[in-house]
Amino acid sequence: MQSGVSLEDGFYSFWKSLGPKPSTTLRCFEKGEIMTLHDSDAILVATDYYKNPSLVKRFSRGKSSLPYVTVKKQNTDFLRHFLLKRQYRIEIYGSTSKCGRDNEWSLKLKASPGNLGSVEDLLTSTSDSVEACGLSAVNVKQLNERIHVCLAFCEIESRKFLVGEFIDSAHLANLETALVQLKTRECLVPTGLLSHPDIPKSDVTPLGNAISEHVSLIFEKTGILPTEVKKSEFSHTIKPQDLIYFLRSEKENSNGSLLYEKEFLLKDALSCLGAIIKFLDLNAFDTNRHVFTLETFSLENHVRLDSAVSRALHLLPGPDDKNKFHSVYGVLNNCRTAQGQRLLAQWLRQPLIDKSKIEERLDLVESFVEETAIRRGLHEDFLRRIPDLQRLGRRLQKIRGSGLQDVYRIYQAVVRLPYAVSLLNQYTGSKRSTVYECLITPLQKAMDDFILFKDLVESNIDLDYVNQRNEFIILADKDPSLQEIRNKLDNLEERIRDEFRRCAKKLNLEQNKSIKLESNELHGYFMRVTLKDEKCLRGFETFEILDTQKGGVRFRNNQMTSLTETYAEVKQEYNRLQEVVVHQVVCAAATYLEPINQLNATTAFLDVIVSLSIAAISSSGVSYIRPKILSKDNGRIILKGARHPCLEMQDRVSVIPNDVHLERGKQIFLIITGPNMGGKSTFIHSVAVIVAMAQIGSFVPCSYAEIMPVDAIMARVGAADYQCRGVSTFLAEMLETSAVLRDSPAVSIANGLCPRLIAMLDHVIKEAELEKNLSINMISSTVAHLTRELLLAKPNNLPSDYLLNLVKNKLENNKKI
Repeated sequence: MQSGVSLEDGFYSFWKSLGPKPSTTLRCFEKGEIMTLHDSDAILVATDYYKNPSLVKRFSRGKSSLPYVTVKKQNTDFLRHFLLKRQYRIEIYGSTSKCGRDNEWSLKLKASPGNLGSVEDLLTSTSDSVEACGLSAVNVKQLNERIHVCLAFCEIESRKFLVGEFIDSAHLANLETALVQLKTRECLVPTGLLSHPDIPKSDVTPLGNAISEHVSLIFEKTGILPTEVKKSEFSHTIKPQDLIYFLRSEKENSNGSLLYEKEFLLKDALSCLGAIIKFLDLNAFDTNRHVFTLETFSLENHVRLDSAVSRALHLLPGPDDKNKFHSVYGVLNNCRTAQGQRLLAQWLRQPLIDKSKIEERLDLVESFVEETAIRRGLHEDFLRRIPDLQRLGRRLQKIRGSGLQDVYRIYQAVVRLPYAVSLLNQYTGSKRSTVYECLITPLQKAMDDFILFKDLVESNIDLDYVNQRNEFIILADKDPSLQEIRNKLDNLEERIRDEFRRCAKKLNLEQNKSIKLESNELHGYFMRVTLKDEKCLRGFETFEILDTQKGGVRFRNNQMTSLTETYAEVKQEYNRLQEVVVHQVVCAAATYLEPINQLNATTAFLDVIVSLSIAAISSSGVSYIRPKILSKDNGRIILKGARHPCLEMQDRVSVIPNDVHLERGKQIFLIITGPNMGGKSTFIHSVAVIVAMAQIGSFVPCSYAEIMPVDAIMARVGAADYQCRGVSTFLAEMLETSAVLRDSPAVSIANGLCPRLIAMLDHVIKEAELEKNLSINMISSTVAHLTRELLLAKPNNLPSDYLLNLVKNKLENNKKI
């Protein structure tokens, strides 16, 4: 392998001048059609990406030696692997001279998991399944002995800003929950937060010293890439005029306007937002003007799920999953659209708490479970033809990278809307009002919004040409010059067909059966015969064989070659003349960004509802049933015939249903015992998974279910030692269990947080360690008793000293055991 860069041309001096970098940053050096990576980067790429350490080569000059590996410049899989899978930053340097001498190198572009702008087109050109890119900014302060967390979030794809502030515990459990719910890839933090708390050294307390360690641990657990920026970027609140520049009009973004009027309430969070805007350099692009929404982020709207719970319950696919049914997402995912898949993942990260909203989703799912024809028509016909409207809207907004094909794909979705509305209008069941309000009304509004868009496409794009040739051109009658060139193209095409007919007759082959006329971008027009008929070409020197593939032999004669070359030249002239009209059409289509985003949200919602209805009837066992959602005053969870949704979808696995009865004042604490491989963990996980499924609006794998919506699901599953930190297995068990107890309802109520949760303590008792685990279970029993008593109390009227006395009394009683 030759890199095209050597030590003689001054590269080594430039590379050394760059200085040290974080281990999570890769530096690539572009030269021609390849890129080189050096030193530890080269070893990482060879072992982690290529899986072949022998690919590492060395530059040598005297005593200097530098390992390197090469990557093709257009290798988008390389970028996808390190940016999206490994969550690394990438810097690409380019030579400013042809030979690369005299240290003439400069930074060409850089990208990170939360800032894909410079490589976005490369990543999405080969796949539409790239997940939305989210960037957060977090600042943690200690005020009056309380931990104050300020957070901002930006998702470029959906043009959304979120800001929020909340009080947290010393272990920052709420911060972890927020980052998991937002699915952020990268998080900005002020310099020093990862190494010391953001308070004066003279005021450092034991609690303050622990903040930086917990922040770093959260990033490690969640797989989020932390990026340190200057403290000064967090010290100034974004100016009002700067905020207005990004926000939509007041009518479209009432929440954002309300926040703007009351900006002093979220001053620190808006400072975090300012750091994001500067990091993404959003001011540099006019396309970001008046397109964002600004909303408040609250932990009270969704079920609290930290990273441990998400992993323990397998709610979302893991990197090592080989079977789609290894996660709840895989079981429920029957989505046809990319936006539907993204929304389903978001629902699983953010289960609802509000009973009315849960019931609304369940009503919609039930309506499609009942109506097979409507469900099948939407899934098999309508949704499968809907493109990723969010990404198409993003491309239109850039204008320069968009074209007629993007406009046409949106048009395809628009012309299918009447079909979807007609299907939904066929539903006459008991949930008719919900279907009309949540689905039919938004689709009808979209039809009205796109009336002029539909006219724009039909009056400018040659739709017949698209259907016949799958090529996108402007109608010739838009300009006399275009019409003249179009006549030339039609004449040339007819002459090519005449030549095809003459050749078919000469070869004595039947047209469009034994011999076919085809075209592509590489060869233009050519003829093709099957491999069986290839012998017919032998003896004819006038035929030039282009290539031979499984599909047959492609060839043409000199006359067709000449006509094809002329056709390509005339076609190029047509494209040149239509550029102005194409630009006008794309610019006009870009004014529909808001309706496109709304239609994207509507189709995503419809897709997820249809997907959940299909999952409800597609179980390998008994079909799912609709759970009965109770009010929060009815503190009980009753499951009959409960099955784990992932387990029952596995091949050659027989699932044994179980019953569960948890009720406030009667039975809220269950101890599950049994032999190894007896199903204890499956039993525990099934309860939590079913509750989570119910609260996203899904049917559940039970024969009967009554579920009170919970505010949190917490877990402590297994434990291992951390020798590098001096933590034994037993101490790890104590620490992890204490984390669950620390954030239990007793503690939460004292802080005004969630009063209802499901806690899973798996593998707490081991037979060989029964005695030393007794203390853990005594505490767990105490918390269970506290939970029952506290849930019957009114959280707002519960003083902290009462809580402490209650804990003390219960622990004293447990000493008699």
